[in-house]
Amino acid sequence: MIASPLAGFEGGVWTWLGGGDSEAKETPRADPMDGLRFEVSSGTLPAASALAKRRYQQRGLGTTGVGGTGDRLPSITVLARQGAHLWATLRLGLDSIAGLQADAHYRREIDRLRGSSRRIAEVTRLAIDAPCPPGTMLMALFRQALRQLRHQAPITDLVIEVNPRHARFYIQRFGFTQIGEERICSRVGAPAVLLHRSISSAELREQLAA
Repeated sequence: MIASPLAGFEGGVWTWLGGGDSEAKETPRADPMDGLRFEVSSGTLPAASALAKRRYQQRGLGTTGVGGTGDRLPSITVLARQGAHLWATLRLGLDSIAGLQADAHYRREIDRLRGSSRRIAEVTRLAIDAPCPPGTMLMALFRQALRQLRHQAPITDLVIEVNPRHARFYIQRFGFTQIGEERICSRVGAPAVLLHRSISSAELREQLAA
């Protein structure tokens, strides 16, 4: 889990306060998360898309889902910056009459949620290129995303398409469950499963306090 909470939300920006073990260390080292700022913007940002495309290409994944019609869907972009460096980003797509990107492969599963009068958001374009453990940055990004969903009433559910090899991490760390079987995600040309978690006020308080 994250060693220290995010605090100081003001004007769409969170600042990482550092922290960790309060005991003195014989050889103190700089925390790579010190000074990290989380910025939030409506819509898609070119810098975030460029980072996502670069990281996807480095991992041998397709990039057809970065840009194009996806940019016209309602969304929120979360960015993690340290000084002038953009280290990480994720995109929260908000369900609308135009649908979600995940509908391309999991329309039936998502329609079941819609049929229960649920309001859905999806996580897409997750990209991390930071000088800290990826899991640490991912936890920080997701906590910021959950904070945004708390303010995006009446969002009730979150879905994400992930590689099957990574599903256990999201299930254990973020409380997701798998609701869609393995399929090839045409946007990246790789296997994916659909994960889901409901979002209630109690769940958010517990997740943000962890």
